[in-house]
Amino acid sequence: MVACNTGFITKEKLTKVMKSMGKSPNEEQLQEMMSHVDIFGNGGITFDDFLYIMAQNTSQEAASDELIEVFRVFDRDGDGVISALELGEGMKDMGMKITVEEAEHMVREADLDGDGVLSFHEFSKMMIAASY
Repeated sequence: MVACNTGFITKEKLTKVMKSMGKSPNEEQLQEMMSHVDIFGNGGITFDDFLYIMAQNTSQEAASDELIEVFRVFDRDGDGVISALELGEGMKDMGMKITVEEAEHMVREADLDGDGVLSFHEFSKMMIAASY
């Protein structure tokens, strides 16, 4: 499978993200996770599917740690917030096809205090809402 800008996350990208979060699923586990959500059988999953997989493979007590790690991956400059640019770039790194406008829209929707960026709290709420 090759990572391409199709709007889907490939198995390779899923592996990379999970490893960056301290998880090391083997090939069989990855295949099983993806088979539950890859309804098109194209070897790729959507971002929502990715969130579902992560929610299914995370205990409640570890969920906060997982979200912190995902937040750190997206917060590229380490300033404690995620801009639309960082959100878009992070999603593109995962193989998602997203425009700047779409990333800006996502940030506007989740930005509870109106400062134009996502705090950890706002990011967490967005991720949790998207996983259901």
